[in-house]
Amino acid sequence: MKSEKVANVRLMVAMLTLMMFPLAHAAVIQTNQHVDEIVAQQQVIRADVKAVKNGWDEIPEQKRNELLGKQDRLMVLLAGKGTIGDLNEIDQVEVANTLEWIKALATNAEGERQICQRERQTGSHRVTTVCRSVESMRKERERTKDTMQFAEHLSRTPPPSAGAN
Repeated sequence: MKSEKVANVRLMVAMLTLMMFPLAHAAVIQTNQHVDEIVAQQQVIRADVKAVKNGWDEIPEQKRNELLGKQDRLMVLLAGKGTIGDLNEIDQVEVANTLEWIKALATNAEGERQICQRERQTGSHRVTTVCRSVESMRKERERTKDTMQFAEHLSRTPPPSAGAN
């Protein structure tokens, strides 16, 4: 029960972190976004990365270090600015691309996070602990959904008539 509660808290923190990325599509740069919001968001991420928690433990150290380096460059670009619009166009694009890269890595960190559950095997009374990544669980749900939809489609399709050649 405690591990489930911890997993739920971690998932909530990761989702909140991801929701805090409003400057993300390369084609649309939100020039009115306040720099202090971006800095605050990056500080939360940086603290998790340095503490190697909330899924960041599943990301290789090299990628975590790369993220910290990108954040350092981002802070240099944003220093003394009030909004993204205060940057020149080249720096605006670099900021947008850096935030997008960080968002992608954060998403991957959440996808790589392991969730362990106690499961009873079909046809058995034995209970085992099974650990899967969030991403593999998502893919498994999608495969199951697709299989169910296919089976439903087959059950509605009339069988070919025996007399037709």
